[in-house]
Amino acid sequence: MSGAGLSTAIIRSWEEANGTQKLDRLTVRVNPESASAASADPTGSAGWTLRQMERIAAAWAPLPSSWSASRSDTIAYGQVSVTGDVIGVSEDDGLFTQRWIRSGSPVTETALTGHSRVAVLGTEMAEMLFRSTDVTGKSVEIGGTAFHIVGVFEESSSLLRSMTNDSRPDIIVPVTTLLDLYPGLSIQEMRIAADSGSWIADEDRIRQLLAAAGSRSDSFVIDSDVQEHRWIAQKTQLLLFAAGVGAMAAAARVLILQLSQAYRRIQASLAKDDWMDVLRSNRLWLLGRTLIVLALAAGIGMMWLLIRYPLYLPAEMIPDRWIDLSFFRDLVGQRFLAVANQAGAASHDGQT
Repeated sequence: MSGAGLSTAIIRSWEEANGTQKLDRLTVRVNPESASAASADPTGSAGWTLRQMERIAAAWAPLPSSWSASRSDTIAYGQVSVTGDVIGVSEDDGLFTQRWIRSGSPVTETALTGHSRVAVLGTEMAEMLFRSTDVTGKSVEIGGTAFHIVGVFEESSSLLRSMTNDSRPDIIVPVTTLLDLYPGLSIQEMRIAADSGSWIADEDRIRQLLAAAGSRSDSFVIDSDVQEHRWIAQKTQLLLFAAGVGAMAAAARVLILQLSQAYRRIQASLAKDDWMDVLRSNRLWLLGRTLIVLALAAGIGMMWLLIRYPLYLPAEMIPDRWIDLSFFRDLVGQRFLAVANQAGAASHDGQT
């Protein structure tokens, strides 16, 4: 129960960290190992242009989507400068990533369309630069360019973050502004809301849109957060299932012990008395054992009803031959022939 409770807390934290859309989404990322990405940009930052993302988002509408670009840069205030992670986000970033805004406001649609030089600073970065988190309205330099701080977001230290080493950006800016300042920078990640139908159909559709936008199939990878969440979220139920099976096995062992004790006692009594005398003299003892056996049987049945659930296995975890009926047909046929040959049946022209 403790393990299940901890697992539930971690999964809930994971869901909340992914905005209002939670994990009902697909994530498209640049594949740094692909040949096309490496040839286009040896640094591995190859991706998509803003125009490409806007075309894909328009085709995906009315379902929301979000995209981002990031880089490591120098962040400075006066004589203090540190190296931090800068991320440029689009309008619907809040639907896919939870930003705990401590003061001020997040990046707005007006800032995006106006390519404004505004920034939302993380609390840790604010402490390093200003020795304070009350910095809304001040200015900070990113790569030598001044940005007006419009908000501060909380970088809470959650259990999920500590266990997964989940890194968060130090400063958030409009993606349009970041691409203006660094023309060689590309968008490296896109998150799209999954349709309520099939995530497989969603994945096929986004592949088609990316291909129409000029992306090679090996230049990106698609992560189904819907599938990943379904696979991981069942671990809580799996813990309860394992504990329940252990409890059922223990109860079954006690049940068998009770039955064996009753059998031995009746057998010993029958050696000197008849059935009616044995039942009469042992009626209270037998009644107690009967109630114990019925209680154990009922407990096993109730436990099974509580712990049973449909186990989910991703398709890639199941070998193709396991779902190929012809494989089992051939296997049964080979086994039948082997048994027939061992039994001495002669084979004539391939028949037995």
